[in-house]
Amino acid sequence: MYESRLELARLLVADIDPATQRIAAQAVQLLGAGGSRMRRHVPDFLIVRADDSPLVVDVKPARFAVRPEVADVLR
Repeated sequence: MYESRLELARLLVADIDPATQRIAAQAVQLLGAGGSRMRRHVPDFLIVRADDSPLVVDVKPARFAVRPEVADVLR
């Protein structure tokens, strides 16, 4: 499942990539310390490659990714 055309485009790229073995949408929740608080984030996709290595994918337009609050989450 995708929520934007940008996510759809990234999903299509992963789909035709021969290194992609499996794709799961919003399959994991990441937890981590962010300063003095715990942060939670659900990435857009989890791609499992043919060598079984995971690739966590977050799709953001470049104009959003440079915002400090978004960049902090992506880090």
